Amino acid sequence: MTSPNPTEPKTFTAFLRRLFAGWLNGIAGFFQRIGLKPNTITIIGVVGNVLAGVLIAFDKLTWGGLVAMLVGPLDALDGSLARLRGKRVNSAPFLIR
Repeated sequence: MTSPNPTEPKTFTAFLRRLFAGWLNGIAGFFQRIGLKPNTITIIGVVGNVLAGVLIAFDKLTWGGLVAMLVGPLDALDGSLARLRGKRVNSAPFLIR
């Protein structure tokens, strides 16, 4: 776990980001090496969450839950990848500028 940044807010999200920074940065580094962009990961995550919602709406709770669990971490990965690429990351952007 990395040491806390005094300017970073003391939120649960910030705590989790510090806790999983090694994993997230490693996976984001791999995505960067293969040429994926943060917005691509964001769009995959949105489509995956919509698919999970549709599956749940059609009473396929197990499949919907599995899809949601698989695409959920993409939200953290797009921000990590953007930081590695030196892109601007707001607190709640839809697509990273």
